[in-house]
This record gives sequence, structure tokens and C-alpha cells, in this order.
Amino acid sequence: QGQIAQAQQIYEQLQQLQPEDAEVHEILGDIYAEQEQWEDAIQSYQTAVHLNPDLISVQEALGDIWLDQGQPEKAIACYQQVLQKSPELWEVHHKLGDVLWQQGEVEAAVEAYQQAAGLSVAKI
Repeated sequence: QGQIAQAQQIYEQLQQLQPEDAEVHEILGDIYAEQEQWEDAIQSYQTAVHLNPDLISVQEALGDIWLDQGQPEKAIACYQQVLQKSPELWEVHHKLGDVLWQQGEVEAAVEAYQQAAGLSVAKI
């Protein structure tokens, strides 16, 4: 636990020195998420994606947090943004299907599940 606190302190200092470095915000978001400091994690991840929209893993992680925080619409938006950039990620199609299903959007959920199934079979 002391190492996480120390890492957090170091990356918060790096953030002050390099506010335009998306990777610093990403790692800081990971540290906050590890400690379940959700608001700070969301803010760091959003900044990282703003600075570098190609950070799809960060966008996916942000979607996961939004879902856990009871914000399914925001989670859907994050997953859709990931899939626009990387439509081959069957896991994200599946996550999108889960959220859509929970929202009662059955047809869209089935479509997402079909995409996931097609992509996962193609990898075998």
C-alpha cells in the first residue's frame, strides 16, 4: 500500500510538470482506480483520452467505471467510441451487448453479441 501512495505522489508531481503527457494521466488514472478513487480516476482518464484519443484501453476502462458507477449511457458511449477505432475488439462488443441488454435495448444487444461471437470465432 505504501508503494501505491508513493507512486501516486510521484505521478501527481509528474502531472504538474508535464500536464500535456497523456501517459502520465493514464497511469495516474490506473493508480486512482486501483484505490477505488473513482472521481479522480474518471478525471485522469478523461484527460488522457482528450490528450490522446487513440488510447482505446483508457476509453474502455472509463466505460467500465461508468458502468460500475451506474452511468450506463456514458458506458455505452465509451464502448462505442472504442469500437469506432478498433471494431475488432470482440470483448468490447460483448460489454456493449451486456449494457444494452440491461437497458432493455434487446435488438441492439443481440447485434453487439453477434458481432462479439463472430469476432471471437474468427480468432480461433
